[in-house]
Amino acid sequence: MDERLLNTLKILTGAGVKPLLIKSYPKPGKDVDVLVRNSLEFELAKKALEKAGYRIGREKDNKVMCFPPKASLLKVHLHRHVSWSEIIYLTAKEVWGRSRKVRVCGVEFYLPSPEDEFLIRCLHSFFENQYVSSRDAEAKSLIPGINLDKLRLIAGEHGLTPFVNLFIEMLARRRVKYPIAQFIKCYVYKLLYDAKNNRLTIRQALVYARNLVRLLRRWLTC
Repeated sequence: MDERLLNTLKILTGAGVKPLLIKSYPKPGKDVDVLVRNSLEFELAKKALEKAGYRIGREKDNKVMCFPPKASLLKVHLHRHVSWSEIIYLTAKEVWGRSRKVRVCGVEFYLPSPEDEFLIRCLHSFFENQYVSSRDAEAKSLIPGINLDKLRLIAGEHGLTPFVNLFIEMLARRRVKYPIAQFIKCYVYKLLYDAKNNRLTIRQALVYARNLVRLLRRWLTC
């Protein structure tokens, strides 16, 4: 295990926090993404990191970035849910419900199910990058261990099926940037799905519209 990751996890587990790593194992990037179980552990994690010398950023969109005091530790991105720009795509409760416990070098932590990890990397490529980065493409290695029926069931329950289908197609073709027409189609499908299933408030509709404009601007410049 990456020594910086191990050091960082010890701070959290030492304070009684059970970290669930998303997009960060076995090879973390510049930061480690941690999905906490509930609000209590979210606050507990922040306090533990602050006590260890971390600078705690401002919470935004159900997450907060914590900056380490030294190079032997990783930045920690704490998440309440799997969300981007105020829209929750997967709740902590459901991801935790399908997670599995791992013990490495004497440290216990949790990982999402292969299906959830694949879906999270898929969504990250859409909403964070607007293209398939090298880290997002690591999801391809998960495919042999994925139950595709289960993946499509989870995606279908959240209006995310078009995202998964396009992501798989992009991985197979080794394409990087999403085709603009299909990109918009996926996003509009999700919006209409939420509206049809009474999951869309007026505020959320405005957020969707604002986010779509923002994403298109990013797409045009990436």
